[in-house]
Amino acid sequence: TNEFFVYYISAAFGTLVSVLLSYIGISQNIDKTIIGPIMLLVPGLAITTAIRDIIAGDLLSGITKIGEAFIIAIAVAAGSGTVLSLYLKAIA
Repeated sequence: TNEFFVYYISAAFGTLVSVLLSYIGISQNIDKTIIGPIMLLVPGLAITTAIRDIIAGDLLSGITKIGEAFIIAIAVAAGSGTVLSLYLKAIA
């Protein structure tokens, strides 16, 4: 499977579980409950490694790693954004 879709589905599932926990009353703060699973998907180490490679002079490796990290970040944002958009339309 494509890594983009894995991160997209993971973020969407984490956000969906958070929304459901908030809806049934287990969680009081939906924002903090969503941040928990999303933070596990953020590519912080990949961005750090990419910047380190660029500083060390490995430009091609750094640029490809930072591109991959940005694609992962876009997938996480799109997955959680899709679920939140559907949730906000459902309660409106």
